[in-house]
Amino acid sequence: MRTRLIIILATFVTMLLPTPPAGAAPSLKIMIVSTGDAKRATDFQTLLCRHGLNVVILPWEKAGVETAKKFDLVMITGAGRRISASQVIKGYGCPVLGIGPYGCKYFSLLKLKHGHPYT
Repeated sequence: MRTRLIIILATFVTMLLPTPPAGAAPSLKIMIVSTGDAKRATDFQTLLCRHGLNVVILPWEKAGVETAKKFDLVMITGAGRRISASQVIKGYGCPVLGIGPYGCKYFSLLKLKHGHPYT
């Protein structure tokens, strides 16, 4: 399951980027918004940083729309499905990738189609 998720994530990130010159890492800044599951967020940060991407982990209270303007991608992850409507931030000016049940719940609070058959 985890390997499949990493492959999907790598494919998604690759699709966002223009093709860099041979031997050069893409210039992509990623904000991981996380709560309650520091290990998952840190694992994603490690994976993406190993591939030359700039990744920052922020808690919900510091991950506002103004902060997101500095990033090319926002990743939402956390522990469980406990997320309130007040934590859902509308208006991120970049793509948002939800990871796991927490990310799925985030999109359901936005009333977006997600899950089978959409993903």
